[in-house]
Amino acid sequence: MIKKLGKRGLSYFSILLFIGKLEAGVVIHEVQSTNTSLPDPFNQLIDWVEIYNSDSASFDLSGHYLSDSTSSRTKYQFPSGTTIGPGGYLIVWCGQSTEFITSGPYPAGQLRATGFAISSGGEPIVLTAPDGLTTIDEYPGLPIG
Repeated sequence: MIKKLGKRGLSYFSILLFIGKLEAGVVIHEVQSTNTSLPDPFNQLIDWVEIYNSDSASFDLSGHYLSDSTSSRTKYQFPSGTTIGPGGYLIVWCGQSTEFITSGPYPAGQLRATGFAISSGGEPIVLTAPDGLTTIDEYPGLPIG
């Protein structure tokens, strides 16, 4: 079917996929591994994932999962009460517990996930529904550098 669309048809197809993703509500907006420029509130350079809610209503992430593996989707579970307001962002600082020197609470709109770190070699980041199976969004595994 794609061969019949040609280059222009494929562009339209890509745009429709992109629009469909924007209408999905919550998406993985940005990923940073090997962080050298954006310290967390405690001045630690930790990997991070930014999640965006493009919907006009708040989205409750309670019980959802975030992971760096499509085969092990339940590495980090969002705590009860985790919500993203309409048009809002959530930064999730990712790393092993030993990477977090300071263990104080993070300000609103930020969380600490201690189940995985993001590989600079490229790995997908997956946001999964509370059932542990349904993909809400997946960020492709892109190498850094």
